[in-house]
Amino acid sequence: MSFLKSSSSISEAKSTLGLALVLATVLVVLVVGLFESNIKATAESQTFTALEESAASAENAANSQVRQYINALNFLHQTPPISGIVRATDNENLDPKDGTTLEQWKQRLETIFVAFIENNEEVDQLRIIQANEDGSEFIRVERNGGSVLVIKDNDLQPKAARSYFIESVKRNKGEIYISDINLNREYGKLEFPYKSVIRLSLPIFSSSGERYGFIIMNVNAQFLLSQMEQTLVGNQLLFVTDSEGFFVSHPDSDKSFSRDLNPMVNWASEFESPSKLGRAKIKQTAQTNSSLYTVTRAFTINGNQPTAPFFLHTALSQSEVVALINEKRISVYSVIGVVTLIFVSVLLFVHRSNSKNIELAKVRGESVAIIAISKDAIFSVDSAGVVKSWNMAAESLFGIPSQLILNHHYSSFEQLSLLGLESVLTKGGKQSTFTTPYTDDEKEEHTLLITASTIWGEQSQFSGVAVVIRDVTDERKAKDAIERVNLKLEEKVVSRTKELVEATQEARKASSVKSPLIFTINQAMRTTL
Repeated sequence: MSFLKSSSSISEAKSTLGLALVLATVLVVLVVGLFESNIKATAESQTFTALEESAASAENAANSQVRQYINALNFLHQTPPISGIVRATDNENLDPKDGTTLEQWKQRLETIFVAFIENNEEVDQLRIIQANEDGSEFIRVERNGGSVLVIKDNDLQPKAARSYFIESVKRNKGEIYISDINLNREYGKLEFPYKSVIRLSLPIFSSSGERYGFIIMNVNAQFLLSQMEQTLVGNQLLFVTDSEGFFVSHPDSDKSFSRDLNPMVNWASEFESPSKLGRAKIKQTAQTNSSLYTVTRAFTINGNQPTAPFFLHTALSQSEVVALINEKRISVYSVIGVVTLIFVSVLLFVHRSNSKNIELAKVRGESVAIIAISKDAIFSVDSAGVVKSWNMAAESLFGIPSQLILNHHYSSFEQLSLLGLESVLTKGGKQSTFTTPYTDDEKEEHTLLITASTIWGEQSQFSGVAVVIRDVTDERKAKDAIERVNLKLEEKVVSRTKELVEATQEARKASSVKSPLIFTINQAMRTTL
């Protein structure tokens, strides 16, 4: 039975190893297959999420910048020269409040404008425009290269035809107008070198509520666009288009402000897919023959405007997404490779251990089989005296089945307690061999040769005792019979030796009388020869 259990353990160990290898292979295949099926979707989802975050950040950066401009315009609007100019204009160029002339207020405001522009590099121009039929500029201070100039009266221009004038004079008290981003024009022509601007205006009213005009600030829009671009991550791209699809900003600077500089360039000429809000994968025209992942938001920097003046598009090229996919693939496969290597190493270690265990199991199985069929009674007890093994010869000799004695203390059975094993079963020591008489259940007497060997544990501690008992009754009887025969032979030898001695003595006596004749005969025989 023990041999069958060992064989079963060997078979089970081999089956477990094979199953582990199969499961490991299946697991790796499933992980790789699952990853490959989801990698593209995951990479695209992460790409769109990153683009959405960048688009929101770009819009927030622009709005934050514009709020600074609004605060600055409100500050300038609250300066004393603004209200002083209105009062002086309404009272024949003399402020009735403190007697300051219109010209004095004008000079003071020009000084404030110059200082403000000098300390705010993104501000290009500050003006006071009157709300008359011509839209006459009353004050104009502008940046010109590295200096700030106050424009003379004869160089001031009428602005009634400009869109920002038309919109500004419609604004009520405290209501700010913010223009689209476009290129600045002077005398109806584009200023060169090209300068992108965004205009903010705030109406000026008299104390009686009559409209005087408005203060307007021209801001270099490139500062705002740069703030937006700085929110992009990695190799993301930024496109800004107006409501008709013309580019205000483009990664290729030659295509920016395409409405004014190159009307043939717009969203439709650059991409095969129309512009739409949200996520999209769009294909560029045949000239470039590549695709972009884009996120589009309707973008406004003036909450009072009913519609969005332009759209913000954050984009990433398909090649970058493919690179991201490959990067993820390498990263995940590296992890899978490391995990697989570790797993294989562990599996090989387990396999090696199992191989040793299998070999040990074989040896153990053979030993168990040999012990099981041995004619000697063999059993073992642990350090507490509990029986742990019991072969068939022991069952036959003592008449105790293994099912009954295993895992019980040996002293619980009278047959064992009478053998005098206490001294060898309760402590470790050298191998001990002794004989003892034993009477079985049929009252037959036996002589038993007992050999007790100490079993040591892995830590060299006393673990138990193995006992081999051989029935030497027949050998002892044969030995006794041989000893009796030998004794009789010895007695006969002694008796015969005594007889021979006596006979020899008598022969010597007789030979002493006949010796001359014997000598003569012996001499005659030697002569003849």
